[in-house]
Amino acid sequence: MPQVRDLQVTASVVADLIDAGQFTTAEKALRGIREHTPLVHVLRAEVEIYFSRLREAEHWLDQAAAATQDVAVAARYTMARGELSYWLYRYDEAEEYFHMALHFYKFLGETFRQAVALYNLGRLERRRARFEEAERFLDRATELVTGRNDRYAEFLRGLLSFNFGAIKLYIGQLEPAEEFFKEAAAILKLSEGQRYYGVVLNSLGGLYLYLGRYAEALEVLREAKGIFENLGILHDLEYVSNNMALALTQLGRYEEAELLLQESLELAQRVGNVAAASLFLTSFTELYLAQGDLEKAHVYGKRALEYAELAANSFEKGRALIQLGRIALLKRRYCAGERILRQALDIGERLQSREIEVPACLYLAELMLVTQPMKAREWLARAEALLTEYPNAWFRAELERIRQKTEADRIRVEGGYFIVDGTRLPTWYEAKEALEIFLIRKALEQTDHNLARAGELLGTTRVHVYKKKKQYGL
Repeated sequence: MPQVRDLQVTASVVADLIDAGQFTTAEKALRGIREHTPLVHVLRAEVEIYFSRLREAEHWLDQAAAATQDVAVAARYTMARGELSYWLYRYDEAEEYFHMALHFYKFLGETFRQAVALYNLGRLERRRARFEEAERFLDRATELVTGRNDRYAEFLRGLLSFNFGAIKLYIGQLEPAEEFFKEAAAILKLSEGQRYYGVVLNSLGGLYLYLGRYAEALEVLREAKGIFENLGILHDLEYVSNNMALALTQLGRYEEAELLLQESLELAQRVGNVAAASLFLTSFTELYLAQGDLEKAHVYGKRALEYAELAANSFEKGRALIQLGRIALLKRRYCAGERILRQALDIGERLQSREIEVPACLYLAELMLVTQPMKAREWLARAEALLTEYPNAWFRAELERIRQKTEADRIRVEGGYFIVDGTRLPTWYEAKEALEIFLIRKALEQTDHNLARAGELLGTTRVHVYKKKKQYGL
């Protein structure tokens, strides 16, 4: 990594540092520049954006806008404006700026900066949960840097790998997601080593949560949290705290999880990140469901849905609906639960998101056990098929739980009645054993455990009743 003292500090040098991911060095270098040109203002803004000092970034961009005349500076200014709008969640505005920057760099013939503009458009579409469009932009960016071996292209490849991994994670392709994240982490640890490296670690930790590797997830997430705390970047700190809370919830450390979630939610509300607030509220819902507090879970689930709709984020809306569907099921509000879960399923299918589609099928299966038992098996089979491509540990455990419930409910005793579900017939031996236990138990209850009278009641012998009683431990 170049040191500031080794550089003849010019705006061009600072721009190169930024394009290579060396933001800390760039920040130090800017202290040695006394000129107040539009390009220097833009570069200061880019550094401020990286460290999430958005108000300061906006100030420098306003300064640049008043004096920018050079096309190359205007191009860089436009890209920085798009970046600022992206972090301020003004997505339509960001899209307009990124497209303008792309056209500027096409005019200038700067291939690398065109790739950066396409990368920005791709991550914007990923943030909007428009995954197909995101991949198209990211693929085009990748093509433009293929064959380049300089430090600028390497840094951009790390960012592209991260975004490809994030998309794979969202749509439930966990194996390629892990490959992309590890590739991004290896590149960014060497080329940048700070904020973006921490973001990748956070996503890798989130992936380990899906795979049920909770202790491993906590270790990775703690490293990411340390990076964000050192940099003072609250935006990223809220996300890593949320993932840590989810890991702690699965490990039964509820108090620690609740504290982290409260921190995350407060940070999101402070910076106006509505989509993130929805995410954290959904995590609160999961926490209270794990503790069996349905009323509290319902309150937070409704708030999560409201925030997701306010943010126009379909992905977070689908996740919130899943939790509300679970709550309705646990409260035995089956009609409402089915309606909510089908709505979530529609979103999952539209986004091609296994993270939404799988649990929707699972909880529809569990609900159908009560309302339409024959349909329950169909939903369970669909969920199982999806899980072959999406090895989520929690959903796999839920599949097994619901499957066992399905098998157990084929024969049930309600009051004095022995009931066999004709739509889901048990095996002959299962039915025979269950019926014998039912008959022997009821006969003994009705004869005050007199074996001879129980035998007469069942039309068999005292010896036969005794043998069956001993066989089943009655």
